[in-house]
Amino acid sequence: MLKEEKLLISIRILIAEDASDIRLLITRLLARQGATVVGAEDGLDAIAKVKSADVDCAFDIILMDLQMPIMGGHEAAPLIRAEGFSGPIIALTGHSVEFAQEQDNAFDFDGYLLKPVSTQKLIDKILQHCPAKIAQTSGAADGEG
Repeated sequence: MLKEEKLLISIRILIAEDASDIRLLITRLLARQGATVVGAEDGLDAIAKVKSADVDCAFDIILMDLQMPIMGGHEAAPLIRAEGFSGPIIALTGHSVEFAQEQDNAFDFDGYLLKPVSTQKLIDKILQHCPAKIAQTSGAADGEG
């Protein structure tokens, strides 16, 4: 069971997912945890949103579906890296664990999540990849920052 506290306050997340219902569901789940979430319909849209984000509003993490029309995660991740994004990019896939691990190793991904993903696994993965941002926010909330 998730705690009532908002665990993702100040985390900015870009989710690239072509299925609007999945994108909306993940957006709502993460927003309830305090995250700011921006959606992209495909890889090209994700690249455009990374390019247009200014330094103060840059994304902390990207969740990227591997298979999307126009441009999937395989093609988009290296182009996003070429734009200077150095944060974590997490692959989202409905394929097997072996496939996901292979993609994780072959492309510019920092991890993967298998769909359908549980809310807890999603939050845990974000916390794992954004610990400095979480600590910074917690310290400021405790009066330390």
